[in-house]
Amino acid sequence: MFYIYNSIAHYLIYNCHHNYSKVYSYIYCVKKREKHNDNKKIETFKMMFIKCINPDIALHISNMNDVLSKCSDSDRPMLKSAFNVISKNNYWSFMSEYTPDEGKGFMWSSHPKLNEIRTKITNEWSHSGASLAYTMRVIEMVAKKKS
Repeated sequence: MFYIYNSIAHYLIYNCHHNYSKVYSYIYCVKKREKHNDNKKIETFKMMFIKCINPDIALHISNMNDVLSKCSDSDRPMLKSAFNVISKNNYWSFMSEYTPDEGKGFMWSSHPKLNEIRTKITNEWSHSGASLAYTMRVIEMVAKKKS
């Protein structure tokens, strides 16, 4: 497994110009996370890599983590599930550009991509109409947030 971390480290150092010792200290924490229990460094390392590869995705992850840290314990798994669906299927750009039909919202607007998103989100989590509408609005807020 270390060769994967090494490859990531080389990419971060040579392509993204990150500090060598800082990158390797994060790798060390990732490899030994059970021993060191330093999740902040692990998350920082992951974000360094994601920002280097795709800054837009890094922004959405950062925004979503901010939202998740502020939401209730009961909403967190539901929103995280939807976030994973959006990320896994590369729907962030659609969600950042799409505006639901006036007076219809996300529940009654008709767009093929929106139908696909709603279906995939409800396949991952048993939603009521209200929880799906709420989830879609939170995802929209994260997608449209610029900083």
